[in-house]
Order: sequence, then C-alpha cells, then structure tokens
Amino acid sequence: MTGAANAEAAAPDLLHVQQAVQLGRLDMLIGWAERAPGVALRRFLVAQANGAAANVDPGALSSGDLSRAHALGITLSRDLSEAAEPPPHSVIVPFALPRLSVAQRMLMSFSFDDEPTRLRMQADTTDAIASAVGDAARIASPPYKIDRYRFTMWKTSGENAFSVSGRSLGPAALVSAVSLWQERAVEKGTAITGVIEGTRVTAAGGLSEKVDGLAARADLLRLIVARGEGEIARALLSERGRSDVSVVEVSDIAQLVATALVAERSSVVDPDEAMIEMRREFERAWETFRWPVLRERVERLAGSGLSHRPDVEVELWTMVGAARRHLGDPTEGLRALDRASIIASRFAKKIPDAPLARLATHRSMTYLALGDLKAASLAAARARRIARRARLRGEEIKALGCIGLVMRARGRLRAAATAQFEALTLVHEYKPSSCARSHAYLIDCLGAAGDIDGARRAYDQGLDHLQGLDAPRARDHESWLRISLGGALVSNDRMRQAAEILDVPCVQERIDRDANPGLWARRYLGVALCHEAASLDRGLALLAASPGAYSTAVGSRLVAVAHVNVLLEARSRVAAAKLDHDSHARLLRALGRISIFGERDLAELAVIGPKASAQLDALVSRALSSGL
Repeated sequence: MTGAANAEAAAPDLLHVQQAVQLGRLDMLIGWAERAPGVALRRFLVAQANGAAANVDPGALSSGDLSRAHALGITLSRDLSEAAEPPPHSVIVPFALPRLSVAQRMLMSFSFDDEPTRLRMQADTTDAIASAVGDAARIASPPYKIDRYRFTMWKTSGENAFSVSGRSLGPAALVSAVSLWQERAVEKGTAITGVIEGTRVTAAGGLSEKVDGLAARADLLRLIVARGEGEIARALLSERGRSDVSVVEVSDIAQLVATALVAERSSVVDPDEAMIEMRREFERAWETFRWPVLRERVERLAGSGLSHRPDVEVELWTMVGAARRHLGDPTEGLRALDRASIIASRFAKKIPDAPLARLATHRSMTYLALGDLKAASLAAARARRIARRARLRGEEIKALGCIGLVMRARGRLRAAATAQFEALTLVHEYKPSSCARSHAYLIDCLGAAGDIDGARRAYDQGLDHLQGLDAPRARDHESWLRISLGGALVSNDRMRQAAEILDVPCVQERIDRDANPGLWARRYLGVALCHEAASLDRGLALLAASPGAYSTAVGSRLVAVAHVNVLLEARSRVAAAKLDHDSHARLLRALGRISIFGERDLAELAVIGPKASAQLDALVSRALSSGL
C-alpha cells in the first residue's frame, strides 16, 4: 500500500482534518469520507471537504478525484472541474510539514506597492529567496527593481495555513523569476526541490515527505532534484504509484534554468494587443468571479515593463483596484486606484477619456464598499460627466448603474430607480442584446421601493427582449431577470410567488454553476422554500451549502454573502425548532467569517436561548443593510 493510501486509510483526528482543509488536501478528505464508518462522520468530512476545495490549485485533482468528489456531494468550482490553465511562470513546490505534506503552485508576482507576501516565512527562507532573485536578475533583466517582486502562492487562500523554513524555495523562485522576466514558460507540470549554494544546486532534505505531497497532484509531470537524488526520488514516486513522473537531476543554476524552462522566448508584448485581451479577461472575471486569476495576470503584464505607456498603466492599476475590492479588500483596492489617479494627473494630456471614466466608476464602487457614500456619489457623477463628454455610451451606462447603486445605499430608492431606468434606456439604444442585466438592476430598485407591479413590468419587458438571442445567452439572461424578481418578491414577503419564479431549470443552472448570481438565487429560493413546511428541508439545504459551493469566490466579499445565507438558514431552523448541533456549529463559523460581526455577537449565540430568534433577526438585518 502506498504512503498516500496509508494516510487515507488511517482514521483521522480533528487536528489532522483541520490541517488537510487548510492545505487543500481534498484527495485525503475524500478518502477519509469514503471510508468513514458512520453517517455522521461521513457528513462531517464531506462538509470539511467542501471547505478544503477553496484551497486546491486548479489542475491538482485527477479526473478520478473529481468523480469521487461528485459522488460524495462535494461541490467543486468551475476552475477545479475544468482544470484552469496555470500561469506560465508557476512552479509546483513541495512542502514537508510535521503532520501532513503538501505541494502548491508558486510564482514570482509583480507588486504594485510594498504589500508583503502573506506566506509566513522564516528568516532563512526569506534570505534564500532574496539570493535566488538576485541570481535570476543576473540571468534575466527585470523591468523593475527586484524588491517589487514577491514569491507567493498561486492560490492565496491557503497562504497562512503554515509557516515555511529552510532554503528549499530558492531554486523554484529563481526559475519563476527568470521565466517571468525572459517570457519563457516553465515546462508543463514541473516541480522543483533543492538548495542553491553559490552556483550549485544541492539536496534539500525531507524528500520522502515532499514526495507524499507531490504524488497527490494530477498535474505533476516531472520533478527536478539535485544531482544524486534522482534514484531515490524515482523509487519514492514509484512506491506512491507515480512512476509516470519523470525525474531530472541538475547540478548548477545554469542547468536548472535550461531544464526547467522551454527553449523558445515568447514574443515581445504589444501593449495595445495585451490590453485588448486584458479587457476581455476583466469582463470574464466579473462574470465568473475569477478575480485571483485576473489579478495575477494584470500584475504579470505590469511586470513586463510598460512604464512608457501611462494610459496602459492607468488601466492596469484600475483593474488591480477592482480585483482587490472584489477579493474583499477595498482599502487595498483604493490604494491601487489612488496610484492610477496620480498617474492620470501627472500625464493628463496622454490619458484618453475611456480609462478615466472607468477609473472614476471603480473609485465610486470602492468608496461604496468602504461606506463613504458622499465620495462614492461624487466619483459616480464624475464618471458620468467624463462618459457623456466623450460620448462613451458603454461607460455612461456603467456610471448610471453605479449612481443607482449609490442612491440605493443612501436610501433614495426612487432616485436609484430613475438612474437605473436611464441606464436601461441607453442600453436599449446602444446595446439592446445586453439589456437583461439593466432590467435586473431596475427590478432590484423597484422591489426595494415596494413597487412590485413596476418590478413585474420591468421583468416582462426584459423577457420580451430575449427574443432572437441564442439559447444559452437567453437562458443566462432569463436567470438574471428571474433572480432579481425573486429577490423583489422575497423582500416584499411574497414567498410562494418567489418560489414559482425561481424554482425553474435556468435558475438552478446558475445555482449549480456561478457564484454570481448563484449565491443570491440560493438565498431567495432558500428563504422562499423555508416558508412552506413541505419544502423546508430543501430550503435549509440550499442555504447551508452556500459557503462551500463556489471556491472561486473565496477571498471576496461573496464569502460574507455566502455566510449570511447560513445566518438565514439558522433563523429558519430556530423558527422551525430544527437547530441541531451541526447547524449551530455552522452558524458560529459563519459569524466568524463576516467582518461586520465581532466577539460579542459570537458570544451571544454561543448557547442558543429563548432570545435567539430576535438576535438572529437583528444580525440578519445588520448584514442586509450593509449590502451583504
């Protein structure tokens, strides 16, 4: 039996399970769940596996792992199930940890500011990476100072799960840096371990434990080790059923780079062509909430040296600001936007109106996330002025939508509806095939104002405009309309009507597939179903599964949205006298993941008493009023 199989077969203790979750060892959790002797233990392990899915690198799981996960009811994101393409300069790095080993993709990332890496490193590790980056700079020519680069994990959600010591990250850091600066991709599926001593690559130690983590990765194709470690590495991989992995020995850093990287150098970056593709990526990130992927790609493009194009820099900084906001850090997002504003001011005559309008719109949305409604209102108005002056109808539509969101946050619901109606009018004139989203925003505003008849009219008009679209787009657009109307009906206590609108195939597809609007659909349908005894259990299940359903949303504000759904589940369970040990533990975990709540809120619900219903009502009200 292999080492990995032995680990799976052993009955895990709680600490072992928690570490597997933090490190994203979904393969082990799947094995434990399959072998669990009782239903309760299996259910617990499946729930933990749903949490672990957020920390798994796309491509790390085999098709067999994916099938086993689906059979257990574990929800995996699109990134995992479709094996998203990793960054071309990423390297698989093994970590030998005290209880459980893991291998993660790491990469050299360009930093726009002085933000440190969130990976906890001891002094010897930091020194080894700094030395390796210096070596890389002598091989390749970095476009910026080397202190602007950080060696970090591709999937940032697991970065604080463990502390790293030793010098074995040096070779991987060197390879990733040269790959980035020379625009030469790392050979597919490459893992590296070793230590750099001068110009030599020597053994790092802990190879057996490191192979335990490496063997679990489906995307591992080859392992680079120091000279003299090849034979033992092949034997260890074979013991773990991975004789398919090739092992390559290197003796110095020149051989390391030549072995790790493809021979061909990528073509020189054309800033305009790169930005066209980046704008497409930005729109796709908004649709699928793949903001970590977008942020890495934006920073990689910025790190290729585009300081001679301030117009491009303004757009890049704006995109980073948006990504940081969507990843749940509007304060860091505002720092990036401030930098974009400085460049725009310094090179005012070189910046077109389109990036200025986008910058103002994202400043507004960031101020809104920070609760500064006055600044948000001023920025949204500026975005609209720039867009109207330059006749940028697409940007004006976005600015009007932003104004509507700010007005709604200020409680000016009629003004919000007016702004959304103006946006809808422009969409009908200039981009009629994309009007469903604008109809949905208008429905939201009218529903919040209590105008259900107006919301239904906007919904019916939106459905009429789906004629002529291809079937997939029509279904996606219809789902947006239905989810918005369902939310309006729920907010006006029309639960049965909401369930009728939402309990249809096109909405279920969104629930199964996308964090946005899937989480909102779960919320509205779940709450509506909880109001009928016959559908109560199904409604509770929809709400409870929210945090584990979309791992691509981890790190974003959608994490908080998902855990508010758990609060709604708990409120319904208390009302139905169905709050059990599992759901109470889920409630406390959810409270801890929503930043607007503190220790006092956790303490008040640590033991459920007669006032629990009122307490939950108050917490839900606070969460909803904050936009979650």
